[in-house]
Amino acid sequence: MIETSLFIAAILMGVGAFCGIIRLMSGPYLTDRVVSLDYLTFVAIGAMGLFSVYFSEALYLDIAITVALLGFLATIAFARYAENLPKTGKDEEDMDD
Repeated sequence: MIETSLFIAAILMGVGAFCGIIRLMSGPYLTDRVVSLDYLTFVAIGAMGLFSVYFSEALYLDIAITVALLGFLATIAFARYAENLPKTGKDEEDMDD
């Protein structure tokens, strides 16, 4: 029963990762790409959790914690980068008018 549920969870995570990669490639804004990259980090953390359960190894959870910290730092770095970009007038906030 556990192997079946892990298999279904792995398939669903693969579909989610595929959707995240499509969103990362298609954009169209930098904020969309940052959010999809953050989402892919969450999918990777979930996959490591699945590996930990499947192989009965706690080491994968330690790796998942490290990936979570790196993902957080990457999101902060992208936010700082986006904050310093010059405003072109074509951003999402300007399109609401």
